[in-house]
Amino acid sequence: MPRRYAYAVLYTDDALPAHRYFIICLKRMEGYFFWDNKTNTGVLKPQGEPLNGGGGPCLPGGERKPSESIEEAAIRELVEETNINIGLLPSATNDWGTYSAAYFNTTEENLREFENYLENICLPDAEYAARDIYNKIITDYDQIRPNYPAAPLDNELELVRIWDILNPKTWQTIQGWANPPVDWYRDILTFLRNNVPLVQHPLVPVEETSPPRGAL
Repeated sequence: MPRRYAYAVLYTDDALPAHRYFIICLKRMEGYFFWDNKTNTGVLKPQGEPLNGGGGPCLPGGERKPSESIEEAAIRELVEETNINIGLLPSATNDWGTYSAAYFNTTEENLREFENYLENICLPDAEYAARDIYNKIITDYDQIRPNYPAAPLDNELELVRIWDILNPKTWQTIQGWANPPVDWYRDILTFLRNNVPLVQHPLVPVEETSPPRGAL
């Protein structure tokens, strides 16, 4: 069966009609620890493993399991890469075949808290863990969380920013993403701009099925 991928788009309609903010990330050049969903175990890469699209823009996401819906895969990947379970139903999903996306409408306050948590807590912990893995201070995946409790399961993201899909310069930048792998993100964000319904309030949170890590 061909591989399929799912991505999570976190956005807010609180600032409409002038702005539609969303989360965009920068992918690391290489990662030092990963969660293997096939074996349900963590893997260390002390020398670093080059990442597809490293150094470029990205959205939280990854390979979708055959049994997963788009929503389920997007939420799982979001938790693995950011350590956050937002607990929201998607306002929309779309499937392009090889890749798909779920769109989660939250408040602007939550979106900025998400950015702050990643920039100042989660990703710094991931960076410290990667350093310790490289220096062989951490030699087992299970040592990461006791030392760096906010670190995500996967070491893939470098930084996070809030962009405005309705800003002409931002839109021009996104439309310039013509080559793989960023062309997927262009299509996903074009759908956000043109097809996701406008709702000026967050959707009702779903009941948590497990204790969230860093929940908003």
